[in-house]
Amino acid sequence: MNEPIIYPATDTPVLRWATDTLRSHGIAIADAPASNVTHLLLPIPTRTDYHPLLRELPANVTLIGGGLDVPSMDLLKDEIYLAKNAMITAHVALTLAAQSLPITLAECPVLILGFGRIGKCLARLLHATGACVTVAARKIQDRAMAQALGYGAVNIQELSHILCRYRIIMNTVPYPVLSLAQQTHCRPDCVKLELASTPGIEGDAIQARGLPGKYAPESSGRLIGQ
Repeated sequence: MNEPIIYPATDTPVLRWATDTLRSHGIAIADAPASNVTHLLLPIPTRTDYHPLLRELPANVTLIGGGLDVPSMDLLKDEIYLAKNAMITAHVALTLAAQSLPITLAECPVLILGFGRIGKCLARLLHATGACVTVAARKIQDRAMAQALGYGAVNIQELSHILCRYRIIMNTVPYPVLSLAQQTHCRPDCVKLELASTPGIEGDAIQARGLPGKYAPESSGRLIGQ
């Protein structure tokens, strides 16, 4: 089997760190598309504007990206990548939240919408800062686990009467969960962060999707390379 030769599709900080990581592991990186390239490394998530580049590469080139619609090495289906990327996202989200508040996170009442990968990472990090963390989840087993880990837990379908308690609301659910009508119950100084790929908070919220590549390109790139 031939040794892999990887060509990065774009010159971004994330892919530069990814290729540096690959080089450190002895993987060859091509400076230009050529007939000996075996893999095309794409941004994650991957848009569809990479197709013209394929005309300059061998027909059997393997794509590395996320959310691709062709046979590929799809990192958005890789559980190790998703878990570690969720932790990077959570770390950056905490930084954005702290920058948006005139107070520290210690004892700050925080509501996390959803208890998937990112929700779990957020809860852990926020709890470690001393924040008062509540998780809103649909599944009773998720609420039970949140309580077992020392967080508050509420049914995500019954939020309106408790929204006034929270200074920060972070959404990780990729479908509508917090309507404008519900938000009339929020405190005027409530900071809302939208982390989901499809917005779950209606109206104004700090758009915090795609955080790793924007705010932690070295961490994100090294993870892709690894």
